[in-house]
Amino acid sequence: SGVSRTRTVHVSSTTYVTGSARAAPNPFALARAVGLAVREVDPDQSIFDAASMPRRIRNTIWQLELARGAFRLFALLAFALAAVGVYGLLSQSVASRHREIAVRMATGASPGRVLAGILGEALALAAAGGAVGFGIGLCIHSLLAAMLPQLPDRTVGADLGLLGSALGLAILSSAAPAARALRIAPASALRGE
Repeated sequence: SGVSRTRTVHVSSTTYVTGSARAAPNPFALARAVGLAVREVDPDQSIFDAASMPRRIRNTIWQLELARGAFRLFALLAFALAAVGVYGLLSQSVASRHREIAVRMATGASPGRVLAGILGEALALAAAGGAVGFGIGLCIHSLLAAMLPQLPDRTVGADLGLLGSALGLAILSSAAPAARALRIAPASALRGE
């Protein structure tokens, strides 16, 4: 083991010397030995804040990890809210178009065509929301990249994964309203029951 680097920092009238040393297997035994050696040279000096490199790294990046976890949580909440929103919007759309769907089915529209119309509406909502979200994401990433140069670049795979997730979410959210639309009995809907 040996000292790998030393740096002197001057703060007002006080001088702080920081250093790092490579030690195996017990770095804290080396810290004690370095402390004793420093006190032999100058008994007025103190050694403090000795830590292993993994601990130093954890103490440095914990805020980034916390922010990453918060962003993930907010992303999941946003996805859940989007699913509830798409479900609610399509449920209302199917309920308000009850008679229209009944007329279409009574005039020969196949269940597949009715289903395609409702799923198309859901995919249009997801595409519009995805485009707006993608634009906002690009702006936020540009801002964060300006403040954090170590931020990784955007990847096409991640962007396509998010787009696929949004489309899948729209299809899942529209499944119940679409099934409800297929159960409409044209005769009873046209009579107003």
